[in-house]
Amino acid sequence: MKNNKIAHALDGDGRDALTSMLKYKTAREGKGYIGVNRFFASSKTCSWCLHAKAKMPLEIGMWTCDQCGTMHNRDKNAAINIRNEAKRMVAAGAVAAPNGGTISRKTGRNYSITLVPLKSEAPSFTAG
Repeated sequence: MKNNKIAHALDGDGRDALTSMLKYKTAREGKGYIGVNRFFASSKTCSWCLHAKAKMPLEIGMWTCDQCGTMHNRDKNAAINIRNEAKRMVAAGAVAAPNGGTISRKTGRNYSITLVPLKSEAPSFTAG
């Protein structure tokens, strides 16, 4: 991994492979896949008040929001923000809600999306 070009290529391939697996596994289960923009500032945005820090070095694992004072674990906060961003995308009508779920409306983000076909028909059962 000393060669940055090779490291970058392998990193991209790994991310693409993970995304591909998530897409086919969710489709196989009849669920939806919503891809949030990879540049969405999930780890440095407060999941409570949505205030975004200007910069945050990767070494920081725990941080406190300047606006509301909430303390965050960087990884857990990012996971919450990614989930909430997907919910906002559904609420804004950018993508269909998987399994017809209901969510609260919060909008105001720019994003790119990936749509995966959802199963719309009920499974067929045979009496036997």
